[in-house]
Amino acid sequence: MKFAKTMAQMALGGIIAFALLNVVIALWFVYSDSRPRKYNNLIAEYYQMDLDPFYPGLSSAEIDQLINESFQAVQYEPFVGFRERPRQGRFVNVTDVGYRLSSGQSPWPPKPDAPIIFVFGGSTTFGYAVEDRDTVVSLLSERLRRHPAFASAQVYNFGRAFYASAQESVLLQRLIAQQHVPTLAIFIDGMNDFYQKTGDPDYTDVMRTLFEQHKDWNRATGREKWELMQRSLRQAISFLPFSRLVREVQASLAKPATSGDQRTVIVQPSDEKGLELSIRNYRINVSTIKAIARQFGIKPLFVWQPTAMYHNPPNLAAQHEREFVERRPEGYGAHSQSYYGYPRMAEVFAQSSGDASMIWCADSFQQATSRLYVDLLHYNRYGAGLLADCIAERITAAQ
Repeated sequence: MKFAKTMAQMALGGIIAFALLNVVIALWFVYSDSRPRKYNNLIAEYYQMDLDPFYPGLSSAEIDQLINESFQAVQYEPFVGFRERPRQGRFVNVTDVGYRLSSGQSPWPPKPDAPIIFVFGGSTTFGYAVEDRDTVVSLLSERLRRHPAFASAQVYNFGRAFYASAQESVLLQRLIAQQHVPTLAIFIDGMNDFYQKTGDPDYTDVMRTLFEQHKDWNRATGREKWELMQRSLRQAISFLPFSRLVREVQASLAKPATSGDQRTVIVQPSDEKGLELSIRNYRINVSTIKAIARQFGIKPLFVWQPTAMYHNPPNLAAQHEREFVERRPEGYGAHSQSYYGYPRMAEVFAQSSGDASMIWCADSFQQATSRLYVDLLHYNRYGAGLLADCIAERITAAQ
């Protein structure tokens, strides 16, 4: 009895000490977070770098506003899983319908007497960390309107964070079901199709966890109840100040990546099964979209986008790695599969050379002369413009 009482007192003392430790850590973070700093945005925090060279003409406060308007939590949407959250800002504007505003934006719904162009893609198409007028879709819209056939074109940016070809196919179907049928549907893909090598969209694990958490407690087995309690406890612990301190210490101690020819450091090993699955899924999604397009009289275009890991000028590739990749302990991380997958996709597109709907733009940056990105993955205005040129040239050449 005395032993049990002693153990209980020690356990209570440990809990109180841990709680007090979290209070102290929380107070430290309150102080640390309130200290004046040049930037207060995700990119600067992650890479620990000066962003002024990437945003000439903007103050640090304006850079913060632009990036923070871009990087926002997604919102649930049926069938596709999630969507960009509607927002109105100085630099980034997303409508309730789900498209981002572009230069010369046409109203919604589109009118049937002028070309209707829906552009689908991931965050690079959406244009993370650049303002509305500097996205690929804005610059494509400007270029297309110079051509008589597209002078009155209505262009809509349906790019969304993490989207790959499978979700874009479903989104097109959803728009058609709502009686919004485009004349031309453009799908800008590449990086995310290799990033999502399992074929499952982002947040799949989150959705699965939510379903499990909402399972009827009375019907759950003893083991399922234990797993639910463990999961809830882990989530609660992850929000504690102590957990944040551990994460920050781990990040500071992580070994930085190495530049040069040591590709095994900045590029993770090839996942052969994942690459094969990604390519197979992409081809199936293309075939599915083509079948839907034929049914509804839509002209589809499938664009393979540029990436920093493929056919960039050596000097710009080295600069990109110095500025961004070397600052990430995991290098290119899960996006490393593009390094191995792009040469294979070049062969796929070469085999489809007679198919006018397949547009290879992965080489668009070969003749670039200055920075192309605002972070590891997302294009700046210059990079977005080169991709827009590639797409517009193919579209207008067919007129």
